[in-house]
Amino acid sequence: YEIRPRDWSSDVCSSDLETIEAAPHQQEETLGKMIAPEEFAGVDPALCKIVDLRDLFDFRPIAEGFQYVRANSRLAATMFVKAGLGLVGTNWVILPILGRDAFPVHLPGLTGDQSATLGMSLLLGARGFGAICGPLIAGRIAGDSEARMRPAIVYGFLMSAAGYLLLSLVSNAWLAAFCVALAHAGTSIIWVFSTTLLQLNTEDRFRGRVRSEEHTSELQSRGLISYAVFC
Repeated sequence: YEIRPRDWSSDVCSSDLETIEAAPHQQEETLGKMIAPEEFAGVDPALCKIVDLRDLFDFRPIAEGFQYVRANSRLAATMFVKAGLGLVGTNWVILPILGRDAFPVHLPGLTGDQSATLGMSLLLGARGFGAICGPLIAGRIAGDSEARMRPAIVYGFLMSAAGYLLLSLVSNAWLAAFCVALAHAGTSIIWVFSTTLLQLNTEDRFRGRVRSEEHTSELQSRGLISYAVFC
């Protein structure tokens, strides 16, 4: 069995080659028909423009994005919702430490290190379980109503605060897992509903820039909180 490189020239019909040779001014049109599949026929040509290096230093689109958000106060408030999640951004570090030191799961036959590992796994698993259940339950209640999604974000923050407050009071690993699940059911509701509201209320051409600004504020908040806690 022998593998041979494909001869792409055989895929180009002779009539197309004749057109290219006979009429150079039709090259772009003919090549476009040969290369582009039918499903791309409706794509805006502006989206297929080759990137110009000068565009990398053109910050006018970023400025336009800031102006767009500044002109819409409700959109700006929604955009900074995830920055509030930075308050619990340290959970990636705190939960493993708590699972190891405060909530090891002692089962017959497990060593100390294995119990600590199981405690960490329990808390992080509870985090994921809450993140799945929160939006599923809240989504059934809120539906497609923006009027319900906005207060649900507030309840999400309250759930997150209550979960971590209770976590500081319990001493049992399974109760700790419940507290973590409650907290992250709230944070997941915040994430899903704020993202949905941004998608519904942002014009198509600004969505990428609004999402970038939102993600930047979230990471800055998380970085500042982490620095304040651990440094």
